[in-house]
Amino acid sequence: MSLRVVEIVLVAVLSWSAVSSAQVRPVENDILIDNVTLISPERPGPLERVDVAIRDGKIARVGTHLVPGPHTRKIDGSRRFLIPGLIDSHVHAGHSAALG
Repeated sequence: MSLRVVEIVLVAVLSWSAVSSAQVRPVENDILIDNVTLISPERPGPLERVDVAIRDGKIARVGTHLVPGPHTRKIDGSRRFLIPGLIDSHVHAGHSAALG
């Protein structure tokens, strides 16, 4: 094996190791919604079967196989959709004095 091949293999193993350890890091003191379909205008399409960690009312992490910590509230998102930023725009305009 040439030195260049050994270098490439070593970089690949170290990169995989960093990605794997990032996914196993526990999510502490958050809400963890697992196995949900995430629909967001920031993404080109829906992300299916992902885990979403929420901290202080905001999305903190999106990934797969996120591990909940001992104080994490876990919500099963199976067959459900998470659509951040979607608002309820239902109004009764006929009763508003602010509209002319």
